[in-house]
Amino acid sequence: MNTAIWIIISVGVLFATAPVTGGMRKVNEKELAKYATKQKLPIPTHLRPALIERITQRERAALVCGIAGIVISFVIGAILQTAFGGWDADMPIAGPITLMGVAFGGGLGGLVATYRTKPLAPEQPRVARPIQTTTGDYVSKDERIALWLSPVSIALSLAAMWIIAAFTPGVMTKYTHQFVMLTVVAGFLLLLWGAMLFACTHIVNRPQHAGDDLELAWDDAERTVALRGLIDNAIAMAMVSSLVTLAGVAKAITDPQVREGAQDLTAGMGP
Repeated sequence: MNTAIWIIISVGVLFATAPVTGGMRKVNEKELAKYATKQKLPIPTHLRPALIERITQRERAALVCGIAGIVISFVIGAILQTAFGGWDADMPIAGPITLMGVAFGGGLGGLVATYRTKPLAPEQPRVARPIQTTTGDYVSKDERIALWLSPVSIALSLAAMWIIAAFTPGVMTKYTHQFVMLTVVAGFLLLLWGAMLFACTHIVNRPQHAGDDLELAWDDAERTVALRGLIDNAIAMAMVSSLVTLAGVAKAITDPQVREGAQDLTAGMGP
């Protein structure tokens, strides 16, 4: 896929992370009502200003970090692609890395916003939970399993790439640089996954300051959104990584068998 298309997709994904405010203070009342309905919580008058401020901070942080992720990941992808295979390489990597960068940046924005979280009703006395919360209190078991399977997916697809390439004559000689590039990218994504796991733990361990049960419930809802953003983006990174890795080795082993200008016919009839 063309790098420009990947960037367009990345921008679309980025702005989908800020449906209520668009990162600005102007509130889309319809989206806010949808958000409250999804959380199954009312928005009382005394919490509304602080809640909107908190949502604005989270969505703005997601946009800013997402834009930074696009720029940084595109530069990294361009450097890797040029160094290992040339800008016109058979396995363009700058585009997929850009999409992964916006995913990481958007998730990171949720973490950044938690550092600036203020009590929704600061003038009220504080209430506290009798027990310490865990990640399992905010996201489902399936989501947690998917989070832990993400690095496994990256590692298995990487291993499959090298095994397939090793048993296909001539491929290793021609595409060694591209395979090394994909391996470097996979290693970088595993580091990002570790950072996301740390961020999830940090969000859960942040102190909660609430004046009543409703404020505490909204604080829980905001934590859940931040955690799901990190987990969903970690899973998305793993999926894109696996897709690009396996697509790369598939292109390498089928190239000699595909007739120029007749790729669709070859795919339909077989080599």
